[in-house]
Amino acid sequence: MSRSCVPALCLGVLLAGSLVAVPVPSQALTDHLKCYKVRDSNPSDPAVVNLLPRFAGFFPLEQGCSLRVRSRSICVPVEKEVEVAPPDPRAISGQALSKAYLCYTVRCPAAAVVSDQRVVDQFGDHTVGRFVVKQLCTPAVLADIGPTTTTTTTLPPTDCGNGVVDPNEQCDDMGESFVCDVNCTVASCGDRTVNTTRGEQCDRAGATPICDTDCTFAICGDTTVNSAAGETCDPGMQTGNCDADCTAALCGDGFVNAQHNEQCDHGGESFACNGDCTIASCGDMKVNSTRGETCDAGMQTGDCDADCTAALCGDGFVNAHHNEQCDDVGQSANCDLDCTLAFCGDMQVNSTRGETCDTGSENGGCDSDCTDAVCGDGHVNAPANEQCDDIGQSANCDLDCTLAFCGDMQVNSTRGETCDMGSENSGCDSDCTDVVCGDLHISPPANEQCDTGGESATCDFNCTVAFCGDGYRNPSAGEQCDDGNDFDGDGCHNDCTLP
Repeated sequence: MSRSCVPALCLGVLLAGSLVAVPVPSQALTDHLKCYKVRDSNPSDPAVVNLLPRFAGFFPLEQGCSLRVRSRSICVPVEKEVEVAPPDPRAISGQALSKAYLCYTVRCPAAAVVSDQRVVDQFGDHTVGRFVVKQLCTPAVLADIGPTTTTTTTLPPTDCGNGVVDPNEQCDDMGESFVCDVNCTVASCGDRTVNTTRGEQCDRAGATPICDTDCTFAICGDTTVNSAAGETCDPGMQTGNCDADCTAALCGDGFVNAQHNEQCDHGGESFACNGDCTIASCGDMKVNSTRGETCDAGMQTGDCDADCTAALCGDGFVNAHHNEQCDDVGQSANCDLDCTLAFCGDMQVNSTRGETCDTGSENGGCDSDCTDAVCGDGHVNAPANEQCDDIGQSANCDLDCTLAFCGDMQVNSTRGETCDMGSENSGCDSDCTDVVCGDLHISPPANEQCDTGGESATCDFNCTVAFCGDGYRNPSAGEQCDDGNDFDGDGCHNDCTLP
């Protein structure tokens, strides 16, 4: 695999629809190229090359590309250790590299426009476009590191091409022919000599990453399986068994193969794509943990919410199959903690509604409004022996929430009571006011014989019956004096008049 990236760090990449994602190996792998900008002392001689694409379905054949053989950069194999991981790392690796690469500025005639491509590397998912050929990188040997295998090419005899088969020649057709190579050897595919008259495009004496065994350029889609180029199949087009990059069609290889019934392929499960290469959506009956799904029954069930998470009271989703009537992510004025509709009498104490108790019905400890039963709370609670509750004392209700009346032994000042002994006594009148002579209430227990609201002809001021000789002068009764006896001559006649 050749790469050009100056000056940068080249990574193994996955071209969506062409390369296969390979898991990152456990051992370090020199599958990256580190590139240096250099100054080359080589003369700037011209050269013309044809560039044959490895991914023919995505990149065009470039012919007649010109360059100067003075390199601009050199790239050497390196291993990479990540100290700070990118936000979306991917498990992509390349092949172990052993050679350096010299990179040259190259210019090619206008070719077919390359469409934008989705490319995935270890740093994430990219979309790249505006493709322009700028560099060509060729394998190179670092002389100071050591020699590498050298291929010796046998030059044709100096008299080859004269039309005479000399002793050291196998044939001589005065140039290349269908049966004779330009070096005067018998032409055959695999003889390492490219014979264009025979239709050969290349000849590497066998399959190589750029040349098929039939001496044509190795291109995915040429119906020739070239294992040296990484092909495992080549039916000439994408099929249900073969991807467009001539590798076996597998869900998870990063290529969307519709003939393989794939709707997507992100190299594994992703937010948008399931592990079986179908478009991910809640309700597809496939649990996609990357989307946050914990279940997917195809519809809402008693165990699975409509958003494909486990059905739980308090998760914010009303799941009728889970016997939920509401779900406000906790208690609310309308919803209890058990996800049932909140109302007083549901036997769920809902403090958000102001409830302090809920026994299902009113009792001695809980009012009908689901608050604690307290005399004075405005709720008449019969089980708590309340007869009334006017939020305090009133003319009709005592402080103990019983009906107010004189004789109930509850002093109700709102009714005008100043006392209440349960019955009349020397201190309390029958109307529950304090006993006072002159209050118009006759209180026998207080020794009152009468009470006309003050002195009268029949009642003395001390509330005793008025009569002459009672010792109390009662002017209202016509008395001028009253010495408490019926003797005359003692200053007061016995008819209580003065002498």
